[in-house]
Amino acid sequence: MPSRRHLLGLGLLGGVGLGLRGSATPVVVGTGDTLAARTARSRAAGIPTGMTGYEHVGVPVGTQLTPRRSSFTSSADGEVLEFVDLRGLVTINHRDVTIRYCRITSTGDPKIRVNSARHQGASLHLHDCVVRGASDTDHGTAIGYGNYTAERVWVTRCEDAFRLGANATIDTCLTDGQSIARLPNGSRVHTDGVQSTGADNADGVWSTVRNSSLLAVRVDGSKGNSAVILGSEGPRVDGENLGTPTRNVLVEGNFFSDGSYSVMQKAPENARGLMENIVFRDNVYAGNGEYGEIAVPRWAVGKYVTFTDEVTADGSRAGLSYWAKSATAPDWFVD
Repeated sequence: MPSRRHLLGLGLLGGVGLGLRGSATPVVVGTGDTLAARTARSRAAGIPTGMTGYEHVGVPVGTQLTPRRSSFTSSADGEVLEFVDLRGLVTINHRDVTIRYCRITSTGDPKIRVNSARHQGASLHLHDCVVRGASDTDHGTAIGYGNYTAERVWVTRCEDAFRLGANATIDTCLTDGQSIARLPNGSRVHTDGVQSTGADNADGVWSTVRNSSLLAVRVDGSKGNSAVILGSEGPRVDGENLGTPTRNVLVEGNFFSDGSYSVMQKAPENARGLMENIVFRDNVYAGNGEYGEIAVPRWAVGKYVTFTDEVTADGSRAGLSYWAKSATAPDWFVD
């Protein structure tokens, strides 16, 4: 069956023009912007040359988008949404849906939901897009939870950028500008670039984060929680969240900055059976985490999670700290 397309804008990519449908006035992305300006922004953010920067992600400069002030819910397998400046929620209920060359602004949580739990096989390929919260104090995740591939996507102004579930791939993406929203008690929300509270991959299936720049910094310049945090979540046992396993996760070739720790894996010792085959390799750290680069449970290192060739931007070995917990400590701490 041919794929359905929403040709709601005029694309000017690679010299190919797509017909304009609808009467809304197109929005030109990056008016007054240039690739050179995006590259300069990458250097200002501390992203090393050769790593994914602002010049590599989002809607290309000069692309025309048609405004759409309504949510989008997929209606058929193979559907395509493209060249749209959308304000609203995105819900994926079908297989092999594609969203490309779009800017999506939403107050939802998540802004883009791949509904594979309710609609078996629902999947999304998201590429060359911007996903952002509607304000600097936005609550909620940008993209969740599994069965998706995100390529060349820029996520900003969100509490969390990506929720990494099973069969999810994040490739050549950039996250920044985490939310400065506050909880009712006045504390700031927990913000992460990539968070997994369960990625139960079957044998031979992996969730992957590669070639991306994850900046754990809020829109006001303060440090967020982490660039990447992995864990498991489910029923509470002895006060801990247990349940959905996190297994077969590959994190490679990325740039991480800021956060309390830039990378964290948090799981209690009785979650040993829920965490396995977590591989970090060839990642570069800015070295500006509030407490350090990496924090993991001591029992997990080498058996359930491995770190290979993890370095800071100056070429030194990334620091590794261990979580511990005791009867006298109210929460996790570094021993």
